[in-house]
Amino acid sequence: IGGSQKNIDGSLSVEYSPVKPKIRGELRQRQTEQRCFRAYAGYLHLLEDWKDRYAPKPEDTDWHPLFVEALQKRDYVEYLLDTLLTGTEAEKAAVVSGTRKTNY
Repeated sequence: IGGSQKNIDGSLSVEYSPVKPKIRGELRQRQTEQRCFRAYAGYLHLLEDWKDRYAPKPEDTDWHPLFVEALQKRDYVEYLLDTLLTGTEAEKAAVVSGTRKTNY
């Protein structure tokens, strides 16, 4: 009987094999990466919206702070998203933990 055993007295006993901690950890890491990706993707959409919405007009002397933020952070957020999609496990973990080292 698949996954169960028949005892000598005729009763059935079911084998219990808990999910291995490594698998649970890997699943938890994937879920965390997905949540992180969704958050960065949402932020990227905001940055793109701000870049268009608050773009300075020719008569503007000062730039809106959200336009400046969009210019400053868009490339970096795209880089983080690319890393979450195609990076190594260590690179993805670094993005998720926020300890990403920049080499530029």
